[in-house]
Amino acid sequence: MQDLKQVLTSLLDMAFKGGTCEYIQVTSTDAKFVKKKKHQNETTFTREECIQMLEYIIDNAYFSAGNKCYQQIVGIPMGTDPAPYIANLYLHHYEYKWMEKIEKTDNVTARRCYSYTRRFIDDLCTLNNNEEIKKNWKKIYPKELVLNQENEEDTSATFLDLDIEIQNNRYDTKIFDKRDQFKFDIISYPDLRGNIPPRLGYGVYIGQVLRISRNTTHLADFVDHVRKVRKKLLHKEY
Repeated sequence: MQDLKQVLTSLLDMAFKGGTCEYIQVTSTDAKFVKKKKHQNETTFTREECIQMLEYIIDNAYFSAGNKCYQQIVGIPMGTDPAPYIANLYLHHYEYKWMEKIEKTDNVTARRCYSYTRRFIDDLCTLNNNEEIKKNWKKIYPKELVLNQENEEDTSATFLDLDIEIQNNRYDTKIFDKRDQFKFDIISYPDLRGNIPPRLGYGVYIGQVLRISRNTTHLADFVDHVRKVRKKLLHKEY
């Protein structure tokens, strides 16, 4: 926990030192740096207040089970609104430090091997990396974090909802849903027999068709996935 708080504090220091503003102003639509408070009742915070709020969230994660109460002392409380952002910032800190280091010592490796590395929360995808991540992840991340390699072959892998495969020296992609491997039916998509506007329900179908088309290389895979979505929605009275 102490390491997490130190990392977040250093990132806040870097953010506030990057300009002349002393406050972060939060509104219903956005957040931005401002030089001073215009009104006493506006939601505006200093660097110190941001640090205090983060420490409060981290230190006060309590859960009850039956008649017992537990305090979380490892990691961050998942399910809270800032949890994904805290996780992203924490990992970004170590990745940024690593890129700073190798950029100075081996700029070619930094550019060629890490240009196609992407992360979403705790899922990491690194393409054309020449096994740099595999060799150096213990140097990049803290000892508490363990990376597990999911792909079994160098020419194919799954990342989030994508199935990625190298074919004829190019990347071919299609939709991947790990729920398809379950031996029981998964309840998904809105049911028109429920109390929802039909227009919103059909909007789900349009959205899925667009998502599949943008993430699918071959027509046959596109048709296959759209048929699966159509079958499920027809079952729900569409």
